[in-house]
Amino acid sequence: VHNRVQKLLDEERFHFQHATGWTRRLGQVDAVRGEFRDALQRLLPAALRWFGHPDGSDERRLLEEEITSDGPGALRSRFLDTVAPVLESVGLAAELGLTLRDNEWLYEGELDWSGWDGSRRRAGGEGPDAETIARVRGDKNRAFLMD
Repeated sequence: VHNRVQKLLDEERFHFQHATGWTRRLGQVDAVRGEFRDALQRLLPAALRWFGHPDGSDERRLLEEEITSDGPGALRSRFLDTVAPVLESVGLAAELGLTLRDNEWLYEGELDWSGWDGSRRRAGGEGPDAETIARVRGDKNRAFLMD
C-alpha cells in the first residue's frame, strides 16, 4: 500500500507541475488567453464542487471513516492555496473570482449545488462525455486484443 500511495503522490506532483507549465504558457499568449480563461471559468466551479457539499452526508462519512483528512471546505481551501498562486502569476486569479484575503485564497463565486450527487462527486450531467471515456479506456485498441 505504501508504494501505491507514494506513486499516487508522485503522479499528483507531476500533473501539478505539468499544469503549471501549461498555465504559464497559455496565460501569457494573447491569442489563446481569452479561450483559456473561458475554459477555466467553466471548469473551476466543477473542480471546487468535487471536494463536496459543506453539509453533505457522503462527505461527512468520508471524514468520519478517515478517508479524507478534512471536511470539504478545508480541502477546497488547500486546493485553492495550491492552484490560485499559479493563476495569479499570469493575472487570471481575479478574472476567475479568486481573491487573497488574510493569507487565504477564496473563491468569490457561488457554487451551484443543485443536482449534486455526493457519491458520484458530480452534479447532474457533469463529467466526461462518452467519447472521452472511450478514449481514456483505450476502446479503439480493444479490437487488437487477443484472448
